[in-house]
Formats: sequence, C-alpha cells, structure tokens
Amino acid sequence: MPKLLWISQFNLHDSSSGAAVQARIMLEQLAKRGVKVLAIGGFIFDSIAGAKSTFPKLEAEVQQDAAKKPPISLEQNGINYLYIPTSTTSLSLLPHDEEWRIYTAFCRQLNIFRPDVCMGYGMALFGTAVHAECKRRGIPHAYPIYNGNHPYYNFWDSDLLFTDSIAQTQLYAQRDHLNLQATGIFIDKDAYIADSGSHEYITMINPEPRKGGAILAKLALLAKNDPELKNEKFLVVNSRGNFASTVSVLHDGDDKAATNYKPEMFDNVSMAQNTTNMKAIYALTKVLLAPSVPKAWHEGWGRVASEAVLNRIPALVAKNGGLEEAMAGAGIALDVPSTLHDDPARMPSDEEIAPWIEALKQLLKAKKPAAKKSKPELSFAEWKAAESSEWQARFDEAARLLDIGRSTDRTMAMLEPLFAKRASQNPHIMLKGQLRFGFDGNPY
Repeated sequence: MPKLLWISQFNLHDSSSGAAVQARIMLEQLAKRGVKVLAIGGFIFDSIAGAKSTFPKLEAEVQQDAAKKPPISLEQNGINYLYIPTSTTSLSLLPHDEEWRIYTAFCRQLNIFRPDVCMGYGMALFGTAVHAECKRRGIPHAYPIYNGNHPYYNFWDSDLLFTDSIAQTQLYAQRDHLNLQATGIFIDKDAYIADSGSHEYITMINPEPRKGGAILAKLALLAKNDPELKNEKFLVVNSRGNFASTVSVLHDGDDKAATNYKPEMFDNVSMAQNTTNMKAIYALTKVLLAPSVPKAWHEGWGRVASEAVLNRIPALVAKNGGLEEAMAGAGIALDVPSTLHDDPARMPSDEEIAPWIEALKQLLKAKKPAAKKSKPELSFAEWKAAESSEWQARFDEAARLLDIGRSTDRTMAMLEPLFAKRASQNPHIMLKGQLRFGFDGNPY
C-alpha cells in the first residue's frame, strides 16, 4: 500500500478555503484507491468562519496556551489527521515556536509513518524547510498549486507540480516557465447536490469587491427597474467577504471617497452566513454568479461554479483563470469591465454592466417557466426535466467533464511514478533527517 504524508501549517477542514476543500476531497479519493494517508497541519484558516463547522469553540480556545495542548488526532473518510494546536488562526501571526512545533511533528512522523510521497502547500521558510527535509531523506515531494500566487519560487526541490485547471497550467508556463499538470476538480456530488429546492434566487458566494461584489450590486440595483428582472431576488453568502461591508466601499467613477451606497438600498438582496451545508444554498439558487475581477483576484478554478452546474444551475462567470473550465459549458463567461481591474470597488456604469444584464436574462430562460412555477419545491429530477433540450445536453456534458473519477484517475497517474520509487523502503529515510529522531519517532 503506497503511503502519502500531507504537511502544511494550514488546516484542511477550512470550509472558507477552496484550496483546503479541494485538497481534502482529493486525499479522500486517493484513500479510496488504496493510498494510506496521514495529514499533519496546524489551525491556520483563511477565515475563522471556515473553522466553526468542524471546530465550533476554536475562536475561544486559540487564546489559551497552545504549547501546552497535545496534538489532536482524528480519523475521517479514510484519512488520519494530526493537528498541532496554535495560538492563532492567522498565518501572519503564527509564532515561530508554534510553527517549529508543526515542523518537528512532521519530522517525527517521517520516521514513524515513513511515507513514499510527501505533499502539501504553503511556502516561505516553512515550505522550503519541508521540501529540503524531503530531499535529504530521498522522499519525492508533490506540490499542489491552487492559485496564481506563486511567482517567486522555482520549486527546484519538488518532484511534481500540479493544479486543477488547464488555465492555471498555462499561467505558470507563460509567466514562470514551470511545468504543472492539471488534475481537474474534486467535488463529491453526494455532499453538494440538493435533492430538491425552490430555486428562487440569483446567488453569489463571497461577495467581496475582488470577487466581483460591485457587479452583483449593480445587477441588483438595475434589476429593480427592469421589466424582466424586477421580481428577481438575489442571495449573497458571506464568507471571507461581507456584502454590507462591500456596499460601504463601492463608489462611482474615480473618486474613491464618493461612497454613496448603503445596504438598505439593496432590499432585493438577502444575506446568508458561511456554511458547510452548500446543498441548502444550491436548493435556493436558479443562477450562480461568479464575477471575480482579473488582476484583483485570479481564479485558479472557481469550484462554486462547478458545484452549481452539477446541481444543474447555470453559471454566469467572469473570463478569469479557470472559471470557464469550472462551469464546463453550462453557463456564460463575460469580460469584467476593465475599469474594475485596478479598482474592484468601482461601481460599473450602466453601459459596462449591460452585457451582464443580458446574459443573466438569457440564463434565467434555461429552465421552462411553467415547470418552475408548478410547485414551491422541485425534486432534482423535476428540476432537470424543466430544462430545454439544449441545456439538458449542456448540463449532461458538464457532469461528465467534472466527474470526480476522472480527476482521481489523472492524479493517480501523476503520482504513480513517485510511488514507484518506494521511498518508504529507503534505508536512509531516518538516518538523513535534519533532526535526531529514532525509528519510533522519539528524540535522542
């Protein structure tokens, strides 16, 4: 049985991090294919909201003395997790001695677990130390790159670089001359597809300015006076971004001080809080909006667009990174107004938003109106039956392209040459460690 050790300061149970969700589901799929997986991490999250579903008391507990707390072990979906307590959930505030504690736990488990492959994300000194330790011990290292924010490192000490989208591989090839392989997305349909729903909202997840919050706000404002859209309702799911906060910084033209928008102006917009129960969100959604702003936020993939189309919900997305791949043909991709690229808090003009208005109207016609209004809630089968023949073909093809089995096949094929080296049998895997630990993991 091949063995894989995941190592990062970040927590894989962060529901606010697309990278964490992608990595965790990928590891679960590898475990189903017979790979023995151990994941080591800290309690670093993109947002504290992303921690509360798994660790509801974490916000209070991190204020206590982390050094006195033992590591937390848990087993879930075939993965053994070893989480090292930290006194903060923010990477920028992580003390050196706590980061060192995570690193020493990693070195100890190299002796005990003896992996064939190491994997994990997170750079700076911690990441380079991890890569160097793997090199010392002759253990192949695979690095998953799930965003466009790695332009300064050549990854000379990694044996495999991979990402989710082809767009991301092209970015790193052209900009950084790095060879990445694309796996595709990992979405567990059972966890994300709603059995039934009312499908009454146009929904956006994480409505901060760089994610296109200004576009959502402009659409909502104009919809109120548009004959075709005046009865439409919008839903925003606050994650790292909060719609009320976004509205407070929006401005017209070049004057950034002209913040004339207030939350009460958007009475057709409802807000929901971050949740791991995305089924409930998609049950309410009839069109998914993902208008992330290029330059302000590069989308490596955009998994919410994939989750939406697997729920047979059409997506309106920006031409940004992997978002077009993410919606897999079951939607429309548009250019974000150029005036927003350097100033994502700038409200688009009526002329700039016109293509988005027209695209939204088109997507609202993907389902037959009579079928949608036949009952308050439609089963998944009824929601599917409401599609025109064109959209039924689009959604069927999207489901094929986004199938988790395809992504797992690709990943296993990439890892197979690394597993074949059988690093766990390397006689120097313990001897060449930087720190002195015995085969039992104890220091000497």
